[in-house]
Amino acid sequence: METSRPDAGEDDTTPLRVAKGTVVLALVHGRAESARLAVGGEDQGMEVLDPHSLRASMVVKSDGVLSVRADGQTLLHRPLEMLPDDPPSVRFAAAPGSDPRGRLVLVLAARDDHGVVSLGVDLRPLTPRRSDPEGALTQDFPPPDAQTRDVISRAAPDLTAHRWAGREVRLTPWAVDALGQRAQGESVSVTLPRRVFRHPVARALISERERLTEDPGALPGVISRLDSLTARPEAFDHTLSVYLALRVARSHLAGHGRGADVERVRDLLWDAAVRVEEGDDARVVADLEALRERVQEALNGTLGQDDLDRLIRDAREALNQALADLQRSLQALDPEGLLHRDLGQDDEAMDLDQLLRDLQDMNRLGARDATRTLLEHLSDALAALHPQHLTPEALQTLRQTLEQTRALDALRRDQAALLDETFRAEQTHQPQIDPPGTQGLDARLGELRRGDRLSLPSAKAPPRPEGQSRPLAQRQQDVQGRLEQILRDIAEKTDHVPPALGEAALAMGEAVARLKAGALAAAQEDQRIALDRLSEGQAQARSQMRRALGLPLMPRMGQRGPGLDPLGRETGGLGPGTDTVGMPDRSEARRARDILEELRRRANDPQRSAPEKAYIDRLIPRF
Repeated sequence: METSRPDAGEDDTTPLRVAKGTVVLALVHGRAESARLAVGGEDQGMEVLDPHSLRASMVVKSDGVLSVRADGQTLLHRPLEMLPDDPPSVRFAAAPGSDPRGRLVLVLAARDDHGVVSLGVDLRPLTPRRSDPEGALTQDFPPPDAQTRDVISRAAPDLTAHRWAGREVRLTPWAVDALGQRAQGESVSVTLPRRVFRHPVARALISERERLTEDPGALPGVISRLDSLTARPEAFDHTLSVYLALRVARSHLAGHGRGADVERVRDLLWDAAVRVEEGDDARVVADLEALRERVQEALNGTLGQDDLDRLIRDAREALNQALADLQRSLQALDPEGLLHRDLGQDDEAMDLDQLLRDLQDMNRLGARDATRTLLEHLSDALAALHPQHLTPEALQTLRQTLEQTRALDALRRDQAALLDETFRAEQTHQPQIDPPGTQGLDARLGELRRGDRLSLPSAKAPPRPEGQSRPLAQRQQDVQGRLEQILRDIAEKTDHVPPALGEAALAMGEAVARLKAGALAAAQEDQRIALDRLSEGQAQARSQMRRALGLPLMPRMGQRGPGLDPLGRETGGLGPGTDTVGMPDRSEARRARDILEELRRRANDPQRSAPEKAYIDRLIPRF
């Protein structure tokens, strides 16, 4: 706070009200040789800046007076009233949940009159065990921007490898303000996500890991079972990294006994189980996870502009490599390329390459807020991108879903053709108007302006439409029957009928009834509804396929062939996705870039005054 003379209407007896912890800055200009600053019940001498200036700063800790004296003369004397600084408040803004990767999704809302500086969540098991470590597990959230009063913050820690995974824990949110006051919010209970392993060897490794954690006496049995696993390397496809991890874990346990580093062995067994479960995809997933952690570091403000530029380059390389691996996996799964085509038609695809280009532009322009927003989008995209190893069961489900999407595609084409033919049939039955006489248009308009009556030509009575609409009704009924058969197949396999497809079948039934009655115009409206709902059903089926592949969003990144991306699609301007990850509007990034360039141009304009340039410099970081 910089002191100044009282405003008009105030006098020296009016208390100056400031918050506890406020920093008072006093500057004295002139020829004073010494000066003192008093704040509350404390005072101190002012330091000399130059022959004509003295300076001092103090923190408001109590009520009292604010005074400045120079060479024995009082320059300022005001009563000082300290306003209490209440501790912050914090709560869960949404119920804790989990994402497709099994991460624990946490969203906090915090508030403080003078700014929240940090917040997070403490985790404790509801039913402690002897093997549990003492104290809470603390999950820190990304630090808020400076002096932010209202904060909404999100974190998604991966705790599937933690010893408490699968157990019920109590989550307690907390926040700290600028004065160091820490406050806690209302606790909630939740069961931590637990990863399910399907590969027999992976399941066996996780079982040994849990025995080692809960029962120190199980050590000899764990060593014996690890020996049995390494004796059959064919069970995990002779993967060298898995074999070495098991041998290292076994040697450490045998060599140290009860003094073994259990956490180290737990980590080795977990990594080996994941490698067995995911196969070659484990490396891709690990690279993406490491990249996401670096993005989180950038969000936490620990990376400079050059470091962030390097991160963006590394992100592009890592994503290109991940998507190249995905392409090879899809080619092995679908040599005819039909799966590539079906997934590539999805309008929900997201353009990661455009996101990285915008992020690089905003970072180089120094637009901190825009850069932070794009980093958050990149973090969410990386969290959603998770290629996974397909089990035979998942592969069969994927093929069935692929067949359904192709059947729906054929239905949609037939429904669109029916709509066109119904429209043409309606046009055929419109009243036929005889052409007007040879009178010119200008002359006829003149007659109208004079108030003359304009006689309309006679309309010919149309033929009755029922005869032509009956074949259309039969074809519409056939399309409806095919859709109902698809719905029965889906219901048998999943016990769930997509709502959009059910609505499409109902709309087709209405269209059949109207076509039989010869109501062609009304039938077209029902046919349009059916067509829209079929398109929605196709999108839902493609979304199901993406999730079977572990890809909630199909990314577009780089080119693989002339004009094609890794999924065999033409490169081009697909818009932002509408799935679980919201992508920024490209016009927003472009608008921020244009504003920044204009501000920089004005800041470098030699014709502008120094105060105006200083004001512009303060505006630039906002963009």
